[in-house]
Amino acid sequence: MALPACLAAACRDRYIVASPAGLTAGDYSERVTFTLTQPVAPPGVSKAFFVEIVVQTSTGTIVGRAYVATGTTTHAGGAAITLQIYVNLGTAAAPTILSVRTVVGACSAATVCP
Repeated sequence: MALPACLAAACRDRYIVASPAGLTAGDYSERVTFTLTQPVAPPGVSKAFFVEIVVQTSTGTIVGRAYVATGTTTHAGGAAITLQIYVNLGTAAAPTILSVRTVVGACSAATVCP
């Protein structure tokens, strides 16, 4: 999918840059979507994890990494949230994707990973 332009005044998406740095409007990207449950606090605490996405195209391999932590909520039973992670493929022309691998692992704390 091509990344849409995101004007500051009208943007409804909250892009937080991970690595490699930068999302460029018009470039193609690979997206991984997670549904997470935020724990109820107290007593629940933020849960941290990392995501690594490896995309192999006909022209090379792109690796993206993100270190993420859930928040907490006061809603009984927790709150479901959707997290979408994009890896910019660095091209405005549709690439030939040969494979996509995703690794998810736990961090030792919300501020320390791994």
